Amino acid sequence: MDRVFVYGTLLPGLPNHGWLRGARSLGPATTERSFALYDLGHYPAAVTGGDAALRGEVFEVDAAGLARLDILEDVPALYTRALVPVVVSGSHRHVTAWVYTLAAPLPRGAVPIPDGDYAAWIRGGHGVARADPDAE
Repeated sequence: MDRVFVYGTLLPGLPNHGWLRGARSLGPATTERSFALYDLGHYPAAVTGGDAALRGEVFEVDAAGLARLDILEDVPALYTRALVPVVVSGSHRHVTAWVYTLAAPLPRGAVPIPDGDYAAWIRGGHGVARADPDAE
């Protein structure tokens, strides 16, 4: 099994969470402070080299699930996948997980999300991602 750290529309309640059906959540988690997060309109993008910690959730996925996520994330054209250390909230367990970061140039109009928390950004009325009506 592989671990994947998700920070955007793959989070529970957001439009792409269905792509993680069958995956097991290890819980909310945070990366090290080495990213910048941007709202690209319909989804966010993390970029390496910033000073923000991304807030999201870690899931365990099988090889087929990871391959499906690579298709969704348009690897390697739009995103790349890299292993990063994350801390799972609650247990404070340190794990290594895949994270998708933007491979393409940052588009004009990208809006910085200063605290690295896309879910809070959406709850605050920013962006256009909406809850997935099929979310459990």
